[in-house]
Amino acid sequence: MAESNSSPHITEPFAPLETMIYRALRRYGDVNPGTIDGEVSLMFLELANTTIEDIRQHAYWDNETDPLNYYEAVSEIRGVPDNIIVSGLLFNYAIQQGSKKAESYASLYKKTLNQTLYERKYGDQKHYLKRVDATADEAGEDS
Repeated sequence: MAESNSSPHITEPFAPLETMIYRALRRYGDVNPGTIDGEVSLMFLELANTTIEDIRQHAYWDNETDPLNYYEAVSEIRGVPDNIIVSGLLFNYAIQQGSKKAESYASLYKKTLNQTLYERKYGDQKHYLKRVDATADEAGEDS
């Protein structure tokens, strides 16, 4: 099994939520991750579950074949790539803080969510567009 995509020292495929909270706080830059208390961890647990909900609703996630439960503790691991959770934490934390950083984190989060879930679902195959309003002749089909 592959190592955590953004924490290669973690030998599990995905990092625990607590590790991703610290990573998000380091990237955000306003708080020393080592000084957070239980209340902040609980807030980030809620923010992570908001990200889980975004993933569940995403077109590239199949919730029927790959159900995704909410985090119940910061020590838990979910089958979601770390970069999605960290991006979601950064975005949701910036919104919660009323920060101007929210706008840039929003575009980063959406890009990360779309690209990572697309790659997970389809691999590296090229995008394919099919015209759905074409007549049989235009679509190259036999009548």
